[in-house]
Amino acid sequence: MRLVRSALAAAMALLLIMALHAQAAAKPVFWTDKASDANAISALGLEEDTPLEGGYPTPAGSDPARDVLKTELANTWVKQGRKTVCTGFTATLSLKAAPVANTMYRIQGKSANNPLFVILQHDTGDKSDSIRYGKGGTPSDDNTIPFNKAVKTSGSKIIFTVNLKDFKAMNERAGSVMHTLKGSAASSAKGLLYVPIFDTSVAPEGKTFRFCG
Repeated sequence: MRLVRSALAAAMALLLIMALHAQAAAKPVFWTDKASDANAISALGLEEDTPLEGGYPTPAGSDPARDVLKTELANTWVKQGRKTVCTGFTATLSLKAAPVANTMYRIQGKSANNPLFVILQHDTGDKSDSIRYGKGGTPSDDNTIPFNKAVKTSGSKIIFTVNLKDFKAMNERAGSVMHTLKGSAASSAKGLLYVPIFDTSVAPEGKTFRFCG
């Protein structure tokens, strides 16, 4: 009887540890950006990093529909029997107002497998959603694929869902780490670069996100 009780206690302890681990793993990574700085001054209209990339508020001229307030990445989990399994992650861009037409909304970063970029993009100009990723080396390493699950908008939020099929398509795997994180909103004009960038929200230095980790 004691052996049975000990085995049950050990099993319960293991399940508790697994549950706590899953909760810790599911903790989202997020960063915020100051409001009222969507004035196309935030990176001087360029996509490259600049001292002004974080933007700064101005009394007038800020566009609330392109004003990025918060960017959040969170792994998604489902319970399968006794196991909690990762299914991918969501990336949410929170704006000051609902998204508008002719705008490219992005959440991006870099990873070891894709050192150039991993970009989740929602283009309200040509009404397309896609993932761009670049390994480096040749122009052909710049790839674009559609999401397996449609991007959603809810009020002032844009919600990207990346699942395991998307992981594999990008040559990523569970445990891959994304760094150099940021969210942005830029003007979208067909056949032109996405400029000016109205607002860019840069994650604090050292902040990373682990895919299903």
